[in-house]
Amino acid sequence: PRAHSSELPRELARIRQDSIAFRRSPDGEIQSVAVPVLAGGQAIAAVGLCMPVFRYESTDRAPLIASLRQAA
Repeated sequence: PRAHSSELPRELARIRQDSIAFRRSPDGEIQSVAVPVLAGGQAIAAVGLCMPVFRYESTDRAPLIASLRQAA
């Protein structure tokens, strides 16, 4: 679900704390995950992956997230 504007500060704080963002497309068909690319402790970019929800939900997410973090 998308965050409402009133929820945005809390959602952004959670993303900063966890260093990961998950999002489902408005039509519920695509799931995305992204991690920051850090330089000197500052996020300068992000690397992410989008895939069909059915594939994302059936995938072991730990290795997927670890690969994204390694790439970042």
